[in-house]
Amino acid sequence: MRKILRITRLELSILFYSPAAWVVMIIFMVQCGINIMDLLQERESSQQLDSVLKSITADVFSGYKGFFQSVLKYTYLYIPLLTMGIISRELSNGSIKLLQSSPVTNFQIVLGKYLALIGFSVYFILVLLGIAITASLLIDNFDWGIITAGIVGIFLLIGAYAAIGLFMSSLTSYQVVAAISTLAIFAGLNFIGEIGKGNEFVREITYWLSLQGRTDHFVNGMISSQNTFYFLLVVTLFLGLTIMRLNDGRIVRTELQRSLRYIGFITSVLLVGYITSMPTNWYFWDLSRFQANTLTDNSKDVIAHLDQPILVKNYVNILHPHGRLGTPKWRKFDLKQFDQYTRYIPNMQMDYIYYYDYVPRYADSSINLVEKAQKAALAHGVEFSEVRSPEEIKKLVNLAPEQNAYVRYIHHGQDSVALRMFLDATGYPKESEITSALKRLYSTVPLVGFLEGHDERSIFKIGDKDYQKITSDIQSRTALVNNGFDIKVLTPSQIDGLAQNLTVLVIADPYSSYSNREREAILRYIQRGGNLLIASEPGKQALINPLLEDLPVHFDSFQLYQKSKDVEPTVLAARVTPGALSAGFAKNSKSIISMAGTGAIHIDSALKGFHVDPILISDTQHVWKGQVSVDTSGNQSDGIAYVLGAKLTRDVLGRKQKIMLMADADFMSNSELSRYNLRTVNSEFTISLFKWFTGGEFPVDTTRPESIDNRILVESDTLKMIKYTWIGLLPGVITLLGGFLLIRRKRK
Repeated sequence: MRKILRITRLELSILFYSPAAWVVMIIFMVQCGINIMDLLQERESSQQLDSVLKSITADVFSGYKGFFQSVLKYTYLYIPLLTMGIISRELSNGSIKLLQSSPVTNFQIVLGKYLALIGFSVYFILVLLGIAITASLLIDNFDWGIITAGIVGIFLLIGAYAAIGLFMSSLTSYQVVAAISTLAIFAGLNFIGEIGKGNEFVREITYWLSLQGRTDHFVNGMISSQNTFYFLLVVTLFLGLTIMRLNDGRIVRTELQRSLRYIGFITSVLLVGYITSMPTNWYFWDLSRFQANTLTDNSKDVIAHLDQPILVKNYVNILHPHGRLGTPKWRKFDLKQFDQYTRYIPNMQMDYIYYYDYVPRYADSSINLVEKAQKAALAHGVEFSEVRSPEEIKKLVNLAPEQNAYVRYIHHGQDSVALRMFLDATGYPKESEITSALKRLYSTVPLVGFLEGHDERSIFKIGDKDYQKITSDIQSRTALVNNGFDIKVLTPSQIDGLAQNLTVLVIADPYSSYSNREREAILRYIQRGGNLLIASEPGKQALINPLLEDLPVHFDSFQLYQKSKDVEPTVLAARVTPGALSAGFAKNSKSIISMAGTGAIHIDSALKGFHVDPILISDTQHVWKGQVSVDTSGNQSDGIAYVLGAKLTRDVLGRKQKIMLMADADFMSNSELSRYNLRTVNSEFTISLFKWFTGGEFPVDTTRPESIDNRILVESDTLKMIKYTWIGLLPGVITLLGGFLLIRRKRK
């Protein structure tokens, strides 16, 4: 060990007497200072403009545009400058022969030089720690966990880079060639993951060898075993190759013996890498404050209830826009989206079944389907012989209800549930949708019944007034069918037979009166404790109020108007009452629910055994009541907060009955959910409303605690002074220190 440390000290002294090393030190500090201060100044400017800042630590340091990523982008340029002469100069001046003839082994030589590089790399870590300490003084409630994991990841990456550079330096006596070769290896390891994506065996090897994305977990605040082992194995591989390379100059072996030794060593490293990368051998340490990289406790509780193996069958329509994500070229990317679940279900099996069929939303009947499928298979790298025809896939599964999209079916014993892709910026299901789907495999599925027969709002039509988007649109993330619910339309005559199965019955804006028999069926449902949601419209009181005879509420006959510079007076900006927050209706009391044409709800003084709470109210300013469809050009204000939505609860036959009344049926219509001229939360409110009916069971709550590092503690002038310190004063000190050491050495 003493010999190794002596070599380490000697190499460190050589590094610190190298002008190139001091230039790297100065440039690294300047770049770090510029990047971190620019990021902080940008957030401080947003804060001055009253923008809401959240999780500033993660926002500044993590992600693809964070500080750590900027460090990673240029770190690979510095290491070759440090490693290019570490062994090549020994080869160039012949001192390697002197070393090998001395009582020191090649293992000691290589390890000593490598430790010198690691020792020098501590400077980079100290700079990063200095940046972190500075940021912790500027950001309120700084999250040190993210910083710790990020610095560990960068240190491991630098260690891997140093081992590669050391090996490349042992191959040539020319330092420039060693530097360029090292950069070439870095580039190769970053892009090797793109090779052989279409072949499963080759894909597994090249994916493990790839450096790309290996620090993602670290910079986001989590230390993962498979990536830690990867860096350690890369270091082992290239240090071992360096030792074997130097030993070839000492020990005489045949070419065959040398080849077998190299092949055996590399194969052993790859085998260990494969074993450590298996999901069953994954271990994680999430250091972020609220474990943002880990499933929530509710999700882990759902997984704990799954007592049988999970099989996920991916039905990939190669003609669908999402189809490419299920093809071999995208396989690793597709699987990575479910890493958080693979962590807790390591034996989860993913099967991919390719097919082609018309996609209703993108169909073009003028193009031959088979010919189009053949072109798509060629473009996606799929063997057309593996792609099932429409007739073949229909024998296996009926995907017509899924519109022949890319859909997954999760199988758990005899049960299965669909997990869909969505037409939004993300595309993939998130934790809430996945966990809600898993919970359906063992839990009672909530059933929402929508009454029909009197031109009520439709859950299947795409008209402005209808409810397709929030209920049955399988490609909408917020639809009930994608949040754990089943939906069903029924007539009043079917209520008695289905009452026990219904989680809630929805009556939305009927256009004609219910018959006495139908009204009696609805009243029986209420009397027996059935849950109910009634959404009315101004002018429909005569149709709805007869159904409320047992309730301490009724709909008023007038319509409300609100003066606004943005929208017409018939559109009210309703607000969620503070008391409704405990029921989870909205994130905060300032949330706006748009109601296009609304009346009001009157709460009687005699509550008839119910507990009644307003959940939506109007503003007290610029709101007035009038007749339906009258002139709204006036500038009036009643000074009253009208009740626009109310919830009623009581105990009936040993269960809690829940009833919701809304004075506007448009609040969850297709048009209001698509409104862009007001910042509304109608979609979130509607989902929370139905969640209330399930007692919070669906959709599964996957929200996390609110971040607390939400404020920059200083103003822009202070940030500028700190920036000048990092890009001017401190680099100046490093420059003077380096100049002093170099001049002193030259004089000696």
